[in-house]
Amino acid sequence: MDRILRQCGADIPHERAMDSINLERERGITISSKVTSVFWKDNELNMVDTPGHADFGGEVERVVGMVEGAILVVDAGEGPLAQTKFVLAKALKYGLRPILLLNKVDRPSVSEERCDEVESLVFDLFANLGATEEQLDFPVLYASAKEGWASSTFTKEPPADAKNMSQLLDAVVKYVPPPKANLDEPFLMLVSMMEKDFYLGRILTGRVSSGVVRVGDKISGLRQTDSGSSEKIEEAKVCLYKTENKQKLEPIEEVIIEINEEHVGSVMEALSHRRAEVTDMGPVPGNDGRTRLTLTCPSRGLVGYRCVFSSDTRGTGFMHRAFLRYEKYRGPLGNVRKGVLVSMGYGTITSHSLMGLEARGTLFVSPGLDSYDGMIIGEHSRDTDLDVNPVKAKELTNIRSANKDENVKLSPPRLMTLEEAIGYVASDELIEVTPKRIRLRKRCLDVTKRKSQSKRAKD
Repeated sequence: MDRILRQCGADIPHERAMDSINLERERGITISSKVTSVFWKDNELNMVDTPGHADFGGEVERVVGMVEGAILVVDAGEGPLAQTKFVLAKALKYGLRPILLLNKVDRPSVSEERCDEVESLVFDLFANLGATEEQLDFPVLYASAKEGWASSTFTKEPPADAKNMSQLLDAVVKYVPPPKANLDEPFLMLVSMMEKDFYLGRILTGRVSSGVVRVGDKISGLRQTDSGSSEKIEEAKVCLYKTENKQKLEPIEEVIIEINEEHVGSVMEALSHRRAEVTDMGPVPGNDGRTRLTLTCPSRGLVGYRCVFSSDTRGTGFMHRAFLRYEKYRGPLGNVRKGVLVSMGYGTITSHSLMGLEARGTLFVSPGLDSYDGMIIGEHSRDTDLDVNPVKAKELTNIRSANKDENVKLSPPRLMTLEEAIGYVASDELIEVTPKRIRLRKRCLDVTKRKSQSKRAKD
């Protein structure tokens, strides 16, 4: 995007101008979609920079309806990866006709024969995803984003006057159709992105389907009528099972993981409990110290694993997953989660009680919050659940005790997002979602009933 902006005359103060989040600049990836407009030969081009991997697939799904075409960037050396399949499937589903851009052709290991192989692999990927004949007839360009040029023919060193992105922009104007809109109908705009700017304030970005909007027009917002309501969410389950020849089949996904060598053991151990099978393992080309794993795993085994993966790899790993096929049921999952700390008291959580519970596991709550019987307040360090009392107050006497002036210092609690909570809860647990808080609880709140149900299940 930097090269395209410079080609169109934009003044960019630094590299990665579209990356506004600090983590994006540090890791060199796109996390949230960005929108910009450029002018090229009397044409205004509205361009969206989207993430290229399934980790942030929600961003792709949100903005794919805003555009009329797409540029599919593929590494000429590595070829299409799992994340390529994910993003391409979304574009083809919306009827877009992508432009294939083979990047990094200036590398010594990339030859014209290799580019032909990658082009064939991409064509097969288009066909497997159900592309139409028009989509299969995609244009191909060769580029080096590092050097800042794109060409319609394979070359390692283009002429000096052709070392620019003009051929890519010309291809966008030629192959991407202009948007269709009826200006006579009422104004209609689907908001796809919302952000906040310290200078401009709140910014809403979306596609205008019809009508005209002018500066000064009044915008009315709908008031929320059901504020304060609470919803209960159950454990996420995979229900897409099939039966063939009296055998139970389940959906299997292909998982491609890139991690540091020191994290291979912990990742493979966690996936083995989830019925994953390794099909390929080797070093990442051109990246010393990194290992690439290719596995097949049941979809039910990957529910909630993304958060575990980020924790095991300290945020340095990449995981891409896509549906592969149906296979024979691989059996029940292993122990993929520890037990939980369950409250058995009503009242306000005290720091005195949490100080004694901190050694039992990881806490989800902090002092001052309200608790009730059956509420999950933390994760146990063992595989079994533990009923605790988080509202126990410090005993008061008329004698000065040794720990009267004790300063209680607690570790910060583990706060879960809704996505993390859905992947964390077990079958006997629920998620309580309110406008201000996300809580976990047992399906049966009474501790006596839970114990009797557990005994009956064992018998």
